[in-house]
Amino acid sequence: MKGKKAVFILSVLLCMTLMTACFPAMWPIFDDIREYADYFFTQTDSGETVDIVVVEKGDEPAEFPKTEPSAQADSPAGKEKSFELALAEGSYVRWIDRFAELPPYAKEFYSWLEGEADKGADSALAAARGESVGSSSEQMHYVTTFTGTIDFTFATKAAAEEIKSTATKAAEEACASMIQENYDASFACLLAAYHAFDRDHPEVFWLNGGAMIGNKIEYNISYRTSGTGTVEYRQKIYFYLQIPSENFDIRDSKYSDTSAIRIGIAAREAAIANILNGYEGSGTRYDKVKYLNRWLTGNNGYNTDLEHLPDNDPWKCISALRGSNGNSGPVCEGYARAFKVLCDRWEIPCVLVDGQAFSGDSASGEEHMWNYIQMEDGRWYGVDVTWNDPVVKDFLGNKKQETLSGCESEKWLLLGSETVVDDGLTFMESHPVSNQIASIGMFLNNGPVLAENAYEKVQ
Repeated sequence: MKGKKAVFILSVLLCMTLMTACFPAMWPIFDDIREYADYFFTQTDSGETVDIVVVEKGDEPAEFPKTEPSAQADSPAGKEKSFELALAEGSYVRWIDRFAELPPYAKEFYSWLEGEADKGADSALAAARGESVGSSSEQMHYVTTFTGTIDFTFATKAAAEEIKSTATKAAEEACASMIQENYDASFACLLAAYHAFDRDHPEVFWLNGGAMIGNKIEYNISYRTSGTGTVEYRQKIYFYLQIPSENFDIRDSKYSDTSAIRIGIAAREAAIANILNGYEGSGTRYDKVKYLNRWLTGNNGYNTDLEHLPDNDPWKCISALRGSNGNSGPVCEGYARAFKVLCDRWEIPCVLVDGQAFSGDSASGEEHMWNYIQMEDGRWYGVDVTWNDPVVKDFLGNKKQETLSGCESEKWLLLGSETVVDDGLTFMESHPVSNQIASIGMFLNNGPVLAENAYEKVQ
């Protein structure tokens, strides 16, 4: 499981955009600014007795000459934001429910993502097609609009031909803090919803984990030449799907067209059917969980050749579902996502969990992903399919990437938080939970709570 830092881009003019990229590390960081602004003016004669006339604006954007933006890159960690998300009290299965008081537009955005996922290859997420704003090649999904009205003043000593630009600058400055506050809020809430969707729906394998969020600002400016004015702003927030000119696409490069996604979905469904139809057990949840662990460990080989990957599938459910090894084999995230997809189909409550995992020979820990599942007793237990499929070395110490090594186990299956597993470590000590969404600086550790002891099969 690889991570990459996000880059925050702030325009010194009007519009802000942020792109975050999560694993794997080979995904690019996009650092362009999407800037769109429209201005509408009403000027009155000087004098306090003249009423200000407000220009009404429709939904359709007006023609406006493109402004070349200047920008500076900054790290989200080093930039103070006026909006911070909070964790909901208690414990929650779905990642989207772990945030306290997400605004309606963020919840609606999450629901939109779920609805599009259900459409498969016919969705906006597969086609990366949506609304066009500014450039016809840029595709985005409209999320929400912030509006406000602010009074402002400006210096009137400027020459007559400079009054308009002076008033414009003053109007922009009057709106700047509120626009920034709106953007910070939508940035945090939409990225929270998007990453929650990724963790709740690992069956959507074609997205690359990156996101761009931008806004289009419209100003209705009315002013008196005496130095007072009123500005109405309309700030539309968008989630970008595709910007060809900047080589940005929410889809992974392997799935950059709907035909590839359609083929991948068909392969996913065939693999799931093959796995589930191969089950011939007693029908208990315990027996089904053991079967899924046995199938995934017996038909995959952990990928140790990350420097020569043909694509990003090792991080996705599709790699482990189809049974893979060599440089196409899954890493921990691929195993964990596939396990959740299969549990979801059998309606076994299951969540993705991540953090720094420690073993007896790894004092510093390593980035890792595993699962919690809920058994019939209502309690949650830890499952690490990856560590049940250990990498085997030959007599020279070279790692062998074998589908069936003979070392597959159930050692890391249905464990409690206090179960001693490795060199005296309890499961919780070896698998401390982070559940970090780095792009918004949050740790969503309010997921299900593990039972203290390992699961005991009811006879």
